[in-house]
Amino acid sequence: MSKTRRNEAEPAVAAEPGLARRKPGRPRSADADQAILAATLGLLADVGLQALSIEQVAARAGVGKKTVYRRWPSKDALVSDAIRSVQAQMPLIDTGKLRHDLIAMHTAALTSLATAPLMRPLYLRLAGEFHCNPAAFQVFLTELVRPRFEDFTEAVKKAQERGDLRRDLDPDLVVDMLIGPMLFRWAFTGILRPAPSGPDAATLAEQTVDLALSSLGGRRDPT
Repeated sequence: MSKTRRNEAEPAVAAEPGLARRKPGRPRSADADQAILAATLGLLADVGLQALSIEQVAARAGVGKKTVYRRWPSKDALVSDAIRSVQAQMPLIDTGKLRHDLIAMHTAALTSLATAPLMRPLYLRLAGEFHCNPAAFQVFLTELVRPRFEDFTEAVKKAQERGDLRRDLDPDLVVDMLIGPMLFRWAFTGILRPAPSGPDAATLAEQTVDLALSSLGGRRDPT
């Protein structure tokens, strides 16, 4: 008998493209994963990265410490994945009219932030720990903040190409002026008053955009 012949009791099974073979053992629990990530985000907002411990995460998630370590080899890896799990969707809008685009994007961002109560304390906590834990804040910037800034930058560049904004303006400066007031209102003065949502978010977005465009010398599209 040839040594290369396949054992007839072991039929060949073609692996589906893109699917990796699962390691033997009990499969991971999606509920446990979500509980651990949620507990990590809550602790990040409450006590910060320095004081956060795997023991605290396990206790808040209602799992054993070994369960956490089986999934994440270190606190840094767990924190990075927890930050990446935050969803704050803001659609990219391109109507061909800068003012309409910006108002819609501002409104969507404010509404999204208003429905994510952990975002403000998480942002402030990570910003406060930036110098001692720059890696965690970098994940926050890369995963949540930068994509939104890039959407605004793209809208500004298209407006400059259409002649709706002066071409000599630095797009990054324009974005700072457009997003700065909203970010400051949400992160700081918003602590003193309810976060805007629904009609209030739309009104604040419209006023913010009109003030910014008038200072930038941008063309105000008719409503």
